[in-house]
Amino acid sequence: MKMKTFSTTDFQICVVLSAMGYKLIEIDKSQPRFVFHFEDNSQIQNHIDKFYSGELSLDPRLVLMHTKLIKDRIHGGF
Repeated sequence: MKMKTFSTTDFQICVVLSAMGYKLIEIDKSQPRFVFHFEDNSQIQNHIDKFYSGELSLDPRLVLMHTKLIKDRIHGGF
């Protein structure tokens, strides 16, 4: 059975989802823009909607840490 995934090209959404504990399973670098693939679940769209509406609250240190981790993964090829 194939795993259900959520994909985005939005780096900020990628960081937020990663900081919230969603598993980033792949970064597709073959497109003009990076495509970030996450394991999907029933709450992911709700969290994205809360992010865009300003209702989502995250620890800023966590966001900074995940920004660095994802950038390292992009540039380091992890």
